[in-house]
Amino acid sequence: MHNIPPRHPLAPRSGTIRWRLVAVVPWVVWAVGWIGLAAQSTPPVAFVHVNVIDGTGAPLKADQTVVVANGRIVNVGRGADVVVPDGTRNVDGTGKFLMPGLWDAHVHTRPEGIDHLRLSIVNA
Repeated sequence: MHNIPPRHPLAPRSGTIRWRLVAVVPWVVWAVGWIGLAAQSTPPVAFVHVNVIDGTGAPLKADQTVVVANGRIVNVGRGADVVVPDGTRNVDGTGKFLMPGLWDAHVHTRPEGIDHLRLSIVNA
């Protein structure tokens, strides 16, 4: 027979590295592209003539302008008092309401030994 030395069990098989690259490279390209998209700034948006519920228990603030830039609220106030940057997209909020984001924090309680305190700390 042939005199082929035995392969070490941890040595890569022929083509293994190539297949790993074929499997990993598309994911890396996708992740880098996604991070690049997330890093781009978004154009500002102004919600004009909107009723604002601020979530603090304060009374409703009617006919407000809310300016959002790069995913953050940068200015809130009466229309005449708020400076809206050039190039801002205006959204007419007449008769509409704007309030802080809501999130799903409900839980289904069951007495089967579920540690609800830990679940609430991790998920809430």
